[in-house]
Amino acid sequence: MSTAAAVKLEPRPVEIAADGMVPLSDLAGAFGTPRSARRWAAELPGYLRGKRGGEWYVHADARLPDGGQVLGFLKCGAEPERYAGQRLPPGSDQWTQKGWDHLDNLLELRRRYDETRAKFPTASKERLAKLFGQEHGGWGANCRPYRLSCKRKALDRYFRRIDPHDPLFDGGVDRRGRKTVDGQVAGCSREAWDYFKVLYLDPRRRKIALCWEIVSVEAEKNGWAWPGLRTIQKRVKAELPPFIADYHRLGPQRWARKHAPRIERDLSQTQANQVWIGDHAKFDFLCLVGGKPIRPWITAWMDQRSRLLVGWKITAGPDSDTILAAFGEAVLEHGAPLHVIIDNGKDYRAKGFSGGRRGKPRLDEERVKSVLGRLDIRVTFCEPFNPGSKAIERLFGTMHNRFDRLFDSYSGSEPKERPEDLYRRLKAGRVSVPTLDEVRAKFAEWVEAYHDRPHSGDSMERRSPRWVFEHCDPLPKRTAPADVLAELLKKTVKVKVSRRGVRYNGVYYGQGELQLRPLHGREVLLAIDLDHVEHVDVRALDGRHICRAYEQRLTGLSRDDIKANKRRQKRARELVKRMGPAYRDARKTVVELAIDAQAKRSEQLRKAAGAETDPAPPRGMALLPGAADVMRNGLPGADVGPVHDQTLEFEEDRDAGDGAPVLDYGNTEEQQDEPTVGDLLGRLEFDDG
Repeated sequence: MSTAAAVKLEPRPVEIAADGMVPLSDLAGAFGTPRSARRWAAELPGYLRGKRGGEWYVHADARLPDGGQVLGFLKCGAEPERYAGQRLPPGSDQWTQKGWDHLDNLLELRRRYDETRAKFPTASKERLAKLFGQEHGGWGANCRPYRLSCKRKALDRYFRRIDPHDPLFDGGVDRRGRKTVDGQVAGCSREAWDYFKVLYLDPRRRKIALCWEIVSVEAEKNGWAWPGLRTIQKRVKAELPPFIADYHRLGPQRWARKHAPRIERDLSQTQANQVWIGDHAKFDFLCLVGGKPIRPWITAWMDQRSRLLVGWKITAGPDSDTILAAFGEAVLEHGAPLHVIIDNGKDYRAKGFSGGRRGKPRLDEERVKSVLGRLDIRVTFCEPFNPGSKAIERLFGTMHNRFDRLFDSYSGSEPKERPEDLYRRLKAGRVSVPTLDEVRAKFAEWVEAYHDRPHSGDSMERRSPRWVFEHCDPLPKRTAPADVLAELLKKTVKVKVSRRGVRYNGVYYGQGELQLRPLHGREVLLAIDLDHVEHVDVRALDGRHICRAYEQRLTGLSRDDIKANKRRQKRARELVKRMGPAYRDARKTVVELAIDAQAKRSEQLRKAAGAETDPAPPRGMALLPGAADVMRNGLPGADVGPVHDQTLEFEEDRDAGDGAPVLDYGNTEEQQDEPTVGDLLGRLEFDDG
């Protein structure tokens, strides 16, 4: 047991708010001037600083410029090695508030024990412990964060851990799982901790154990103090919680979806049929489209107040036309809303529907010509890559769980959710795959049941969407005569008039139309009725009607037929583009293909070696030993005289070897009159015997 004199605690007044923030003015002793303190606070991360009533506040876990902890400075003052006259053990700069509270309790325990020992100076240790327990046992049992025992062995262990001269001196900190050096809890160098944060706060999302191992190697090289893995795990939990670490490890967008505070809306103040939300979603099952199994899409519009699905379209693939078709059906049945919230996709941002995104040039002019602009509807685009900004996503989640899973062809939204034997059963014909029309019919039935089902969302109070839509202050129906409304809902597109008329969706309308001839080369507006693809209305830029342009061959066809054939044409063009080189290769001979391949390899080698692409000039041809004698004397049995010696010149060629004959291509007239080697070899007659 330590015999050190009793120490009367004089704790520094520390004002720490519930969120761990302390006034910057309490740290004046750690800085030379208030300006340097404010400059240091301004450089801290946003979660460690703030302003309240014009005064700076910093978090107690922040690190001072010298590496010390703000909490430690508040406890110990400008002398970080001592606390209330007590020398601090190594590693105290890592303590949390729990560690400091435990040290305060141990020092208070020793002060009370010394007072009891002064009352009974002749009592033995066992007797003194019993007396102390009777007097202060209740206080020790209620200590937080750890209860303190008043038994003799426990007291002896407590006092040894706060005695600076004892080998067990560690301030009473919890050493379980912590690395120790010579029996003491290892400290943590500022450089080592900074290096760990660089490794850990990284988009590659390394594990704590891997970062700890890497820092351990660097700490051994540089002589840094580095504690054990468990200590670092606790420090990460305390100083780098998910709210902080995820910003660096996941990125700002995913951090915002996971941790950013949600905007609470009071939907009770919104009228039914006042605000609509539109978006696409892909079903999690397969259906047959053109004989091919695909996952269909739904384009839906939902009333924000009641969650009623006011309009929807199920197609093979969504685009701006499906959006307009679903919106048109909803307006014809329920009237137009005052405000719509739509996605950021390019089909929703189409100028013919919404007028384009804000900030685009000539927005007002384009918006007047758009469908929503003509209906006097305000448009709000959702925050990009943030599903939480659209309440309709919750409806899609219910749809995936309660509707998609009813189909035998359920495939899930990602591979890990797909049934293992789905494609094997599909190939064997043991899966019932519905058609697109069957999906539409079943979804219509499901929607009716969904509208009558009680909801527990914001301001729903266990009432059904249909009841809320009809009874909770519904907006008066904003409508018009059917023919006028159909005209307002037409899609508008700006095009140029050519000699073949006006072109939309790959089809020319109005070929030979007399009223279009004076407008050749000028821009006009096309008003398209999605239910009648055989004609379009041509209008001037100011909205004045010019004529109706026809393409009679499309009579009886639908928009889906045109889209299907456009996809077919696109696939055919891609196939022709891919098969073009193969078709050219099929028309060549094997020799031509080999020559092309050799030329290609030679070109690649020249580029790799940095050589010029021009072919190198011809050089002398080295002859095999003895070939010159045969050419000079003639072949046996051949009616050819010897080759004149003037056609050959013997020289020492380093590349061919000493004495090797080299054929020299001279340009003199005498050499050109002499027969060449090729001519002579071409006249030879060979006997098979």
